[in-house]
Amino acid sequence: MTTSKGTIQGYNGIAINDDKHQIILQAQTWGSVGEQQTLEPAVTQLKQQLDKLTTEKL
Repeated sequence: MTTSKGTIQGYNGIAINDDKHQIILQAQTWGSVGEQQTLEPAVTQLKQQLDKLTTEKL
């Protein structure tokens, strides 16, 4: 956002948590995209991490 004092860099953050165990499973920040564009990549990355954990346990 540009103001009379210069440009202010904003960040969007997203956290995916487990309500039952109250832990954060995935957290990311983005420097220049809206919230609508952050959910899908975060969910995709979380799925990949969970799949990797499942595979490693076998």
